[in-house]
Amino acid sequence: MYESNDEIFKSIKSFLIERYAFQENLTYETIINKAIDGDDALEFIEAFSKKYNVDMSKFEFDNYFAPEAVFNLAYSFFCLLFARHKLKRIPITVRDLVEIAKKHKWS
Repeated sequence: MYESNDEIFKSIKSFLIERYAFQENLTYETIINKAIDGDDALEFIEAFSKKYNVDMSKFEFDNYFAPEAVFNLAYSFFCLLFARHKLKRIPITVRDLVEIAKKHKWS
């Protein structure tokens, strides 16, 4: 389908700009999971995997994205006290997406 990283990069860049309102100045090093989370992130992962035919069987959502925003004070307090290890997310760069699209497998 694609011949080079540049072609995949251009396709992914267009995908992110059109569907998720990312800025035009995306680079290979842009971290995309700082800009979306919750339901938007789930929709993104589903659309990305479908568009680029990516096997997502090894993908663990909580490692990369925060859940949908919760405005419950007690829940927020609990998360701060007991779920600190979940607050650090693994960054996903555009470069990562290019490599994943090439392999058709989340790794």
